[in-house]
This record gives sequence, structure tokens and C-alpha cells, in this order.
Amino acid sequence: MTNARLSGFDVRIIDFPFEGWEQERKLIDLGTGHLVRYGLDDAGSRARTEEFEPDVVGIQCICTVQWGNARALADLVKDIDRDIVTITGGTHSSGVRAWLRSGKGVARRGRPPAGPSVGEARERAYAPIMEGHEALRRRIRIWLVVFIVGLVLSGLTAFPLVTEIRWLDELLRSDGSPVPGQLPGLVEWVGRVREGLEATDAKYPFVLYGTDWLAFAHLVIAIAFYGPYRDPVRNIWVIEFGMIACAAIVPLALICGPIRGIPFNWQLIDMSFGLFGVIPLLIVRRMIKRLEAYELAA
Repeated sequence: MTNARLSGFDVRIIDFPFEGWEQERKLIDLGTGHLVRYGLDDAGSRARTEEFEPDVVGIQCICTVQWGNARALADLVKDIDRDIVTITGGTHSSGVRAWLRSGKGVARRGRPPAGPSVGEARERAYAPIMEGHEALRRRIRIWLVVFIVGLVLSGLTAFPLVTEIRWLDELLRSDGSPVPGQLPGLVEWVGRVREGLEATDAKYPFVLYGTDWLAFAHLVIAIAFYGPYRDPVRNIWVIEFGMIACAAIVPLALICGPIRGIPFNWQLIDMSFGLFGVIPLLIVRRMIKRLEAYELAA
């Protein structure tokens, strides 16, 4: 710009975002909010350009996600005067210079601009971001549905414990079952648990009220995961809470298991719930971080 002025050219810089910083327009609904464009609108951009009557207009495009706006501004300038030379620069323009030279990315001098309209240019520029955003959101929701279903099933099956343990014991001891011969300890333990639950249910049924609350807790936690299902980025803390809860299963089993007389092998089974539970949560958390990056890029 300095060299141009020293050579006698009249040069002006128009900072469209700064001059119209108070103007915001919603472009695309992201589900958790809108992609917002701020700065001078098309009418303001046209007025500032017509006021100066330039021969050459340089448009800076640093980020690929801004190419829609840069192309739209070039189209606007050509609509004012086809003889105005438009030049674009910046990281994106340098990266796709071969595409730009082909004429597909800019309007050529003296002829109508090839390609989409102003609005279509913006939409096409944001299309890859939106497609990746929506695909990632779908995958997050699928994983969360699987996790929520698991929690709901864990809760519902904690209500009819006496009936379930009776069915399990009868299945293990049924004719043709290989379990008694291969895992006699498991059959003995299940039988002991059945005896204890049936005795408790017969004489002290109110004790099982505690397992009803356990079942209810699983259902309540499942409801909490609707938060990240609806808005993953804002409610990522629910995922992190779930990861902490999964990690806490290990010390709980190791400390309370021996106190309650739970066999070590069964403690390992209990701890496996934490391991298998944290895996989908780690995957979901990673995807949410990627989703957050998409939204920040937009």
C-alpha cells in the first residue's frame, strides 16, 4: 500500500468487519446456535465501494471458511462495475491458486462471474463444515443412545432381583448345562446369592427397598445424559462426570467387596463395568472436542 501511494495512486483500506462490528446476521442454524456473520452488510459494502470508485479491489481471505464471504464480495464489486479488477490474497487464496487461475473461483474482467450467486457462494463455502458438523453430531448421539440404553437396562433389571437370580440359578443348574462341571464356584456363589435374596425378601423385604433406589439412580443418571445428547459441547461436563463415576467403580469394588464378602472374581466383574463404561465416554468426549473445534472454526 505504501509503494502504491508513493507511486501516486489513491489507496484506501476498508475494514468491513470493524466498520460494521455492531451488525450481526444469522446465517446457518447449527442446532446449538447460529453461524453469525458480522460486519458491513451487502448494502453497506456496495455504498463504500461506489463512494470510492476504485479501479482495483483487493480482498483478503485468510481462512477457508471465509471464502464464501470473499467470493460474495468479489461478485458484489463486479456487479457494480465489470471493469474493476478484483484481486484476492491470503492463506486460502495462496493454497488454491491453481483453482483460482482456472477462473472457477473468481469473476473474470468484463464478463459475468462464473459460478454461484452471492448467497450460494457463502452456502457452498460453509457446506463442508456443516456436513462434518452434522455427521459428527449424529455419531455422538448414536454412542450416547447406546450408553443411555445400557444405563436404563441396568436400572430396570435392578428391580426384580429375586426373580432374576432365581431364573439364573435354575438356568445354571438345568440339565445339560456345562457350567456346574466347569465353573462350580460360580454355581455355588449364585445359589448362595439366591438363598440370601429369597430369605431377605421373605422376612425383611424392606431391605430390598435399597436396591430399588439403586435402580432409580441408574434411571436418573440416564436422564442426565440427555443433556449432551441435546447440546454436546455445552454439556460435556456430563460425559466427564460419567468418566469419573466409571473410574470410582474400581476403588468401590476393592474396598467394599471384601467387607461384604464378595469373591474377588466377582469384584473383577464389577470393575469391568467401569472399564466398558468409560470406553464409549472417552470416544464421545473426543468427538465432542472435535465438534467444538468445528463450531469455533465456523
